[in-house]
Amino acid sequence: VSGRVRFGASDDLVLHELPAILAEFRRGHPRVDFELTVGLSENLHRSLEDGDLDLMFGKRRPGERHGELIFRDKLEFLGAPGFVPDPEGPIPLVTYPHPSLTREIALDVLQRCGYGARVTCVADSLIGLSAAALAGLGVVLHASRLPPAGLVPVRSATRRLPDAGHLDFVLVARRSVLSEPERALRAAILANADRLVRDT
Repeated sequence: VSGRVRFGASDDLVLHELPAILAEFRRGHPRVDFELTVGLSENLHRSLEDGDLDLMFGKRRPGERHGELIFRDKLEFLGAPGFVPDPEGPIPLVTYPHPSLTREIALDVLQRCGYGARVTCVADSLIGLSAAALAGLGVVLHASRLPPAGLVPVRSATRRLPDAGHLDFVLVARRSVLSEPERALRAAILANADRLVRDT
């Protein structure tokens, strides 16, 4: 297999098993010119539509139809161990910038349940979000089986945070007929789908 593949991956996927899977793919296909872009799913979708990526692995809302479903995960509000939200005020939220899907969902669900939200930190990387949450600045809405190190589900006897539903993690191709390197990368991800999520 030879040629070029430009691959985009959502930020929350690259802190777990995906890098090991990509390393195995590169060792098995040394003649493939592999280029990786890491970012927000919505930005990766735009890059795919603009022709700057060939394949992307990221998030979509349940009910959306684009892409090939790899796994579905529950969304959960995570925070530093022992973090307890104010029983009266809006929920402090640590979030990615617009157009993040988890940002939109968190703001919407907290507004609908009547709690409201106060954005206390905006970071464009999961490392930044984790640092802010670990410092006690607020909660992060995140896939429950891909938790950033050190963060735990927020549990409070005085204020139960709402159910935020699920997100789909999907593989999306720029074109319907894949090139040989694109087919090989898709096969590698599908074959290792069970490694991509951790049981918590």
